[in-house]
Amino acid sequence: MKFHGVLFFPVTPFAADGSLDEERLARHIESGVAAGAGGVFVACGTGEFHALSAEEIERATRVAVETTVSRLLDEFYGPLVALRDEVPGYAVPLVKAGVTLRGLDVGGVRAPLLDPTPEHVARLSKLLDHGLEVVGA
Repeated sequence: MKFHGVLFFPVTPFAADGSLDEERLARHIESGVAAGAGGVFVACGTGEFHALSAEEIERATRVAVETTVSRLLDEFYGPLVALRDEVPGYAVPLVKAGVTLRGLDVGGVRAPLLDPTPEHVARLSKLLDHGLEVVGA
């Protein structure tokens, strides 16, 4: 595990009725991660831990996980799947091209599969760089 950037301890927001405000917590986490947080620690570091029920801690944790994972899905896996879907049978060629882009030459693909075009390799390279940026690697 590699931490970089500031460790982010978002204050747990509550609605007027005293319930956990999950939407506001998700927005707060999104803004902290977008600002470069190296880790998110919810419901524990700003003094409210003793006042939260186990259910509220679980819900706050679930919001944090869903918020951070959805960013990876939206910004990396979704576009990668879209690129894969442009050419039938492209999954294996894209995986091999991605591994090659990261420095391990595993050779081309065998017929009937096709190697990715230079344009697709360039798009894949940008996607991989962005995916690594999203996960902080």
